[in-house]
Amino acid sequence: MPFFIPAEEIGLTVVSDDPKPRSQVLYSGEVTVPPGETVTLPVPYCGKLSLQAATEGDDVAEIHLGERAIRLDGNYGLDLDSLDWGRLGEISLSSSAGATVNLLVMEVS
Repeated sequence: MPFFIPAEEIGLTVVSDDPKPRSQVLYSGEVTVPPGETVTLPVPYCGKLSLQAATEGDDVAEIHLGERAIRLDGNYGLDLDSLDWGRLGEISLSSSAGATVNLLVMEVS
């Protein structure tokens, strides 16, 4: 099957939470953002996700979630829980001077 259909969409119902699957890591790693460019990462489908992002050292970058741009620097990172995938779909990172961003995106239930 080339695409995912949530169980609720085809009329399936949950009969038990056991065994509960572990959270899936959707993305984990360093993203290098070249100066003046934007790097866009697709986020695989999941109902809800958590997102953690931080730059290295004195690097400054912006993370774009939908129409919101959030500054990341040596003092401030980003730690969000329970984001609705439907509002996201992809993550974009930009930096005027270039930056390395550590990114962790996980499915949460």
